[in-house]
Amino acid sequence: MPQTSAGVDERIEGLKYLARNHPEVAWKICVEQFGLLRSRVGGYSHKPRWRADARGHGEPDSGSEAWRFVLAAVDLALGWSLQTGQTLGDLIGHLAFFDEAQQDRILNLIEHWNDTASDTDRVSLREVLRVTTLSRRANRHSPATIKKVRKLYEELAPRDVVLLHAWLFKKEWIAEPFDAIEEDSDYEKRKERIDAQRLEALRSVMAGRGLKGVLDLAESDDAAAVVGRLLVRLFDSKEEINNGLEFFIDHPLNEGRTIKLIVSGILHAVPATDFTEILSELVRGRPKESIVAVLTLAPFNRQTWDIVEKFGEEIPNAYWKEARPVWGCGKEELQHAVDRLLEAGRPRAAFATATHQFSKLNPKQLFRLVNALAMRSDEPDGTYPPDSYN
Repeated sequence: MPQTSAGVDERIEGLKYLARNHPEVAWKICVEQFGLLRSRVGGYSHKPRWRADARGHGEPDSGSEAWRFVLAAVDLALGWSLQTGQTLGDLIGHLAFFDEAQQDRILNLIEHWNDTASDTDRVSLREVLRVTTLSRRANRHSPATIKKVRKLYEELAPRDVVLLHAWLFKKEWIAEPFDAIEEDSDYEKRKERIDAQRLEALRSVMAGRGLKGVLDLAESDDAAAVVGRLLVRLFDSKEEINNGLEFFIDHPLNEGRTIKLIVSGILHAVPATDFTEILSELVRGRPKESIVAVLTLAPFNRQTWDIVEKFGEEIPNAYWKEARPVWGCGKEELQHAVDRLLEAGRPRAAFATATHQFSKLNPKQLFRLVNALAMRSDEPDGTYPPDSYN
């Protein structure tokens, strides 16, 4: 509700003035009006007390005055002098609120913009199209509109193979693809379908840009562990797996989380029958710091620990100082892990590992664990804090 005595024509002229002189501010005002094409819910703003000219104004208007301002904002937005990926994304995000003629006008604007847009900008707008228009949850459009948007989605495909497939690895959980089977609500089937798409994408990246392209793909998004997990399926032999691991760990493992997540993903996906041979070969002849860094990325289980113990005393001690324990070990593995973590001065890590499975510990071990928690330890503050319900 406008807290002003200015008429609708004056307010429209004021919006046009802002568009000429302060376009960023005017654009935000225009976008705010788009939702009003369907929703008529509003709220009061603070009534001015320092002037009398607006007294008696600011009440809801459900007639033509409100619609005139909304339609003026729509016309202004569709005729915006300089459309960018951001402004077009805002229009696409509200596509369902426009009529068919306005939707066609927006899609035509994107087609013209596409002629000069960069690959990076194309990818950003393409993702907005996919999530807000073509995903199952956002499917609120007529079949004719969906057909046009799908065509435009393909036209916006970037030339770079990494950018083309980046959306599949943006998050570990991605929005349902627009061509997913509508009635398929089975989680495992959905996972298999998305894994198949991701695997095909990795195959394309490998063919076009090799492992360097895979690394670029993982660095651009947040699902690097998924990249590593699926990459194992593209390797035809243990030698290829080792070569792939060598490529990634030749990059300093302490320079970022992406490399660590890829290596960890690969090691967790290696078949158990080949794991000992592959990991042993991978760490052979490396400096101590590199060996410990690689071992801490391997699965937290007996297979890894057996390899750790073969290095005498120094490397095992360093490993248990750095290892990242996980919940869900078997009884024998859990008891061994708790003992070694306590010996390494990490009672909070040991407690976190045993959470929800304290029954697997023997009474003496449980007493040692609780007693160590009450004592000062060398663990950094804030690491593995016990949950309140413990």
